Amino acid sequence: LLLDLNDTSLRSLPNVRRGVANAVLDSTEEFAVAVTASLADRALADGRKVGLVVNRSMPVRLLPDSSQRQWSRIFETLAVATSFGHRPLDEAISAESSRLSRMTSLIVITATRDAGWVKAVRGLTERRIPVCVVLIDDAWEGDGDDSLTILEQSLVSARSKVIRYATSDRDVGPQSGSERRTNI
Repeated sequence: LLLDLNDTSLRSLPNVRRGVANAVLDSTEEFAVAVTASLADRALADGRKVGLVVNRSMPVRLLPDSSQRQWSRIFETLAVATSFGHRPLDEAISAESSRLSRMTSLIVITATRDAGWVKAVRGLTERRIPVCVVLIDDAWEGDGDDSLTILEQSLVSARSKVIRYATSDRDVGPQSGSERRTNI
């Protein structure tokens, strides 16, 4: 799991709350951490080895393990994880690429709208390393920002799987080339 906590990609969400699940999640950073925790919990429950990289100017790395202790390490790390400085996502993916093989996969959790890291994802998929990207979608209906849709299309063309998690209660219909939008 690669959790992107870049200062430049994280935003506070509007004060409008439309559900109990959103009541305590008031930034894309908190949504990203919650999604990462959920994915880690599920993979560990399935007996998979899970590693964690928190992308920030001083990255945090936990090597893959499937033990009960790994669950504690991951959740302790996520409990105190905050954004700190700037480290481009493509740099983080490139730094981790040497640790990945065809027998592993990478799940990137990010709120970034910058497409500069798609090339790094393409490099992994060309090596037949499965990549899944979870895009934290904080846009509100009618905000006129198409950058996330363009990023999503670029990632799909790079042969990665893309899942968009909406932080609001707007339409959760399917998006072209990706999974269904989901509210947390």
